[in-house]
Amino acid sequence: MSRALKSTLLIGVQVSLLLAIIYVPGLIRPLDAAMARALGLAGANLDHHVLQPLVFFALAFAVAWTTIDINRPVFKAVVAGLVVAEVFTLSVLVALYGVYFSPILPAAAAAMSFFAAFVYSHSESGQRQRVADAAFGRRVSAEGMHALVNGRAPLDDAGDLQELTVVVAEIFNHEGLMDALEPTRHAAVTNRFLHAAAEVLVQGGGTLIACDGEGARVVFGAPLPTAEHAALACRAALEVARQTRALNAELAREHDGLTCDLRVGVNSGEMAVGYFGSERVGGFGAAGEEVAFTRRLCAANLVYGTTILIGARTFDMAETAIEARPLELLRRRQGDAYLEVYELLGEPKDLSPDELSRRDLFWTGVIFFREKRLADAMGKFAQARPADNKTDAPLEYYVNRIRQLQNGRGAADFETTRLLNTL
Repeated sequence: MSRALKSTLLIGVQVSLLLAIIYVPGLIRPLDAAMARALGLAGANLDHHVLQPLVFFALAFAVAWTTIDINRPVFKAVVAGLVVAEVFTLSVLVALYGVYFSPILPAAAAAMSFFAAFVYSHSESGQRQRVADAAFGRRVSAEGMHALVNGRAPLDDAGDLQELTVVVAEIFNHEGLMDALEPTRHAAVTNRFLHAAAEVLVQGGGTLIACDGEGARVVFGAPLPTAEHAALACRAALEVARQTRALNAELAREHDGLTCDLRVGVNSGEMAVGYFGSERVGGFGAAGEEVAFTRRLCAANLVYGTTILIGARTFDMAETAIEARPLELLRRRQGDAYLEVYELLGEPKDLSPDELSRRDLFWTGVIFFREKRLADAMGKFAQARPADNKTDAPLEYYVNRIRQLQNGRGAADFETTRLLNTL
């Protein structure tokens, strides 16, 4: 049950009980008599109909809910004021037919519920809905927003260092799209892919930190902490790839084979999270070397012909939930350390026994390559080729590197390519 609903029920029950204590003994009877005389119903029956208590019970809960739910204080007051005005208007209207309807307790229910709910909505607990909406809006899923509002995760703008997972999805063939499409159509196609990617990543548990003409960036694990952020990010990235293939099939039919080159990078590590930007534009985001490295991973897909690359820490954290294969030892921009880069292939249920076998042969080939056993590596890569003659771009990448090395070229790039170091 949400915090707002609990508060509504609590306020509604308390107001209803208080008014029932006044109503049952007939304590408002003198006021009703004066009101009846003012309406020209001096001799009217003042015994309240059964609907009378039902009306003020209902208003006690309804006004409490609307006051808590509406963010702007002026609108809260307007709604409560309209309810009170309508109650008195109803009393006047039914008086025209010689019937007395007491507006006193219904108006009191509306006023008391409004006051109690207004006080609550300005408390720290009551402010969470407004703060969460302002800070995150549609950056998180509906389930995520519900968890934020009703949880204990901090919503302030203080920065923090956390181990999280970042997903970057970028489009790399804008030039080709712009050459083939008119500007309005290019924007529509780009937005079609970015909308799908952002929606999948957010619904998968991420928080959208940026979405522009270049691509979408989403962080997993903040502001709602979870130990499964790497696995969630990988599953969402795989779904982005599936959605991209489907959209590209549609785009190719519409525009004579034209496709959108969207690639994905996934990386985990310690990064700064909080609110970044200026008064003009800003919002929740992440910063640090791990975020920059994720963008390098995304761009490195172009080198291997892959769709999704993940970092070493992501692989370590999500290993039991994914299937992957190693591709490269990639140097960090800072320091001399090399980190393993993996191609994300799918979830365990996605790969057939034959695909798993070829993955293991490829993995062995990479190990032989790093040990400079080029002939053995070439043999394993030959065994790992798909039987249906489909192109395996990373496999062909390694075969070409081995041939270059065997021909005396590319010795300086044996452990990692120059191209990757400059991304």
